[in-house]
Parts: sequence; C-alpha cells; structure tokens
Amino acid sequence: MKCPICGNENLDSTKFCIWCGAPLDTPPVSSTGNAPEPASFPAQDPVPAPTPIPTPSSNPAPAPSPIPVQNPSPYMPGYSAIPQENPGSTFGTSPIPIQTAYAGGYTSNYKPTNVLCIIGFIISMVSIFCCGMTAVAGLALSIIGLILASKHGEKGKGLAIAGIVVSALLTAFFAYAILNGNFKYSFKIFNRIDTPEEIEEYVTDNTWIDIQEDTCLEFVSSKKFKYYRDFEELDDYYYEGKYELYIGDEALDYIVNDLSEYGLTEEEIQDLADRNKHYKMANLVVLVLHNEKRYVDGKNDLTDTVVTPYIGFFCTNNKEHALDLTNLNSFGYSLFVPEDEYEDAKKANSK
Repeated sequence: MKCPICGNENLDSTKFCIWCGAPLDTPPVSSTGNAPEPASFPAQDPVPAPTPIPTPSSNPAPAPSPIPVQNPSPYMPGYSAIPQENPGSTFGTSPIPIQTAYAGGYTSNYKPTNVLCIIGFIISMVSIFCCGMTAVAGLALSIIGLILASKHGEKGKGLAIAGIVVSALLTAFFAYAILNGNFKYSFKIFNRIDTPEEIEEYVTDNTWIDIQEDTCLEFVSSKKFKYYRDFEELDDYYYEGKYELYIGDEALDYIVNDLSEYGLTEEEIQDLADRNKHYKMANLVVLVLHNEKRYVDGKNDLTDTVVTPYIGFFCTNNKEHALDLTNLNSFGYSLFVPEDEYEDAKKANSK
C-alpha cells in the first residue's frame, strides 16, 4: 500500500506508514489547500494525534538516506567509561604483547655511579701533584668504593681500580722514601732549597762524599761530625769533633770578622760569586771543623784541637746538589755531593 502522504510503499496490513507515521487510510491533501475531513477510527483502537506533517511537494519524496554510524575511536585509557581489556596483536603467528599501563611502579635500567669510587680516584690523581701526601686516603676510599659498587651493582668500578693502582704505587714509593731517610728532600719538586734555613737543614741531614778524593763528611747529633778518609772504610781513619755552619749573610760576616787573618774581603767574595752561575751570595757557606780526635788503627793520635775552616757555596738545580768548598788551611778544593747522588756525579765528573 502506498502512503498518501509520503508516497512510500507499505505492507497492506500496515495501518500507519512506517516512514512518516501517517494513517494509510488518510486521503491526500488536495491541491486547493482544503484540509480533508478527519477519519473515524474504531473506539477500541484509539490512535494518538499525528505530528504535523509537512506539505508534500509535487515531486515524489526522495528515499531516506541511511543513518550514518560513527566509527568507534581507539581506546583512550582514562577517558573511556567502558572497561576494556588489553588485547594483543599478532604479526604472523606470534602474538605481540602490548605494554601494560602504569600499575604502581616504574622499572629503570639506570645504575648510579658510586660516589666513593669517584672521590677515591680524584684524591689518587691529586696525590701525584702533592708528592704522594694523599695517596693513603685515595687508596682507602678507592677500596671501599669498589666493595660498595660490587655489592650494590653500581657503576664506578673502573675508577676505583685506577685509584687503587695509582695510590698503591705512590704509597709504596712514599714508604720507601721514609725508610731510606730521604723523605724531606725526595719530594722537593716545586720549592727550591735556597733560604739559609733550608740549606742548613739539607746540609746537616745528609752525608757528603768528595767525588775527587772519596773522603766522606758525616754530620751527627749535637753539632758533631765525622770526617772519613775513605767513605768505604768507616771504622777507622777518620776525624771527629764539633762543627760550625754559617749560611748567606752570616757566612759573609764570619769571613770578614772572624776569619780576617786570611785577608778575604767582601768585594773578593762577591767577585767569586759572580764567576759561576751556580754561586749566589745567599748560598755562601762557611763550614768550620774543630777536629778534636783523629783515629788511626783504632787509636786517637791528636793531642790538640785542629781548626779547619772551609768556605764555598751550596749549589743546586733541584735535582742535583753539591757543596763546593775550599780548605783555607791547605787551599785544597773539595766538591762534596750527597751520598745518594755520588754514583751519578762520579760518572759525570769522569767524562
């Protein structure tokens, strides 16, 4: 049955148009605009009043377009009210799991570097430039840092091992210098020995050997000395007594005033200092030996004290040291070097 209002086909048993809802027995509206009489319906089947129906045009009404269906948007966690499971996708035959959402924790592969490993390495490297003074601390911190880094799975083991190696080497050298009595002067790298106090301390803390005569001068406690005829024979043939040592201005005053019988003047000493680049008035040395005993074949053969004054200069280039002295009694020349520098100085002097 065709609807008189919208013109669409309906089943014969249908009383209302399934398209526009109009009664199928309602006559169409005339072109003159007069409304048709209302149709009567059985009382047992009341029909609600229809909604206003638009006036049909002369052309047949177009077929209704299908209602568009909205495509569902991708699942947005936190915005969708519908709980959804986390599906897996497949690629070929193997399922590809989708990473689960945040569930109360975050797992990271980042491993921190142990702080003690860093500090121990830095202190170990610094000890190279401070003459090994911080080597022991660097060694201890590096060992502790290595243990903690291994225990907690932290980084920095390589730094700790490097710190241990550097510190251990410097500590061993440090201990060797102490045991050999050269601790004070083995590390004179940055400061020259050029003040009267430094020169006096260095001179009296060392044993000196004449590289020309192989005689040996040793300073002992209480301003005492021993002067051996041969440094390889220290049990016999030596002098002993007290000494006086003057450096710089004190040495010059002693020469001019106390050694005036030798006729040396300040101008002559200054002229002597100007002849050699290693000579300086600040390094002028006067050494007076008061020989009280002389042992020959184990017996003392001196009855009176013999005073022997030496004048000269303390020379150094920070690596090599020497006492360049002249005996004022015999005018004999002596070039003394520290015992630990003797072999090298002897070879250099023989060339």
